[in-house]
Amino acid sequence: MELKTLLPLVPHFHYTGDITSDPLLLLQMTRFKCAGVSVSMGLDHYVADGMTAMHFIIMWCRMPRGLDLNIPSLIDRTILRARDPPTPTFEQIEYHLPPSLKTPQQTTKPQKDPNGPTTTIKDIDYQISPSLETPQETTKSHVGPGNTTVAMFKITRDQLNILKAKANSGDKEEGGKTGNTISYSSYEVLTGHLWRISCKARGFPDDQETKLHIYIDGRSRMHPPLPSGYVGNVIFPVTPIALSGDLIDNTLTYAAGKIHDVRLDSGG
Repeated sequence: MELKTLLPLVPHFHYTGDITSDPLLLLQMTRFKCAGVSVSMGLDHYVADGMTAMHFIIMWCRMPRGLDLNIPSLIDRTILRARDPPTPTFEQIEYHLPPSLKTPQQTTKPQKDPNGPTTTIKDIDYQISPSLETPQETTKSHVGPGNTTVAMFKITRDQLNILKAKANSGDKEEGGKTGNTISYSSYEVLTGHLWRISCKARGFPDDQETKLHIYIDGRSRMHPPLPSGYVGNVIFPVTPIALSGDLIDNTLTYAAGKIHDVRLDSGG
């Protein structure tokens, strides 16, 4: 099923007025001829994150069924309130300006034939399979000095397993010095793969610094941890940094490791 066929089921609001007039919560119920019902929700992230949204839906579903609300909600904005005056204890690189772009240099590395085979394990660092060369949906944005194309690809379970096997083995078949002792998650492996091929596709010079923005749930990382029923936005950005040349020249284990380390440093 294509994504665009599901869009009418999601509440939509035209943001044309002042921000104070924007709704914080939108709910939509759609009835089907087969007697089925779809309930969807739109929630402003200034109010709550995805974890809160799921908690709300689950508790909402339990109420009409006569079930206990087994995970109590906690609404306390003071828990995450900044100190007055703010007293940061470490550098917040997540909020630094992005690295300045350097002039791309002419690469001397051999280029893969885009029409050649793309299913071997060695090629998977840059191309996964022929099925990925045709995106399911492509949109263009005219924001910024150039046009940006956004494409949606489908990654199969087999392709993901190949990537995970490479990262978790240390990529010995591609010259890795040692085997890897860490079991990287699917998120770390796939995100590391996209980080690498993005640098390669953009033709960055080897000394181009790159930042990858990822987001983590801070509930279990707080001291003491917040309860799972906390209502609010506890999503924090973390940003691993690496040179484009290091990402491309090293194996997938390197990129996955950078992501793993910054998530580990953040508490899990």
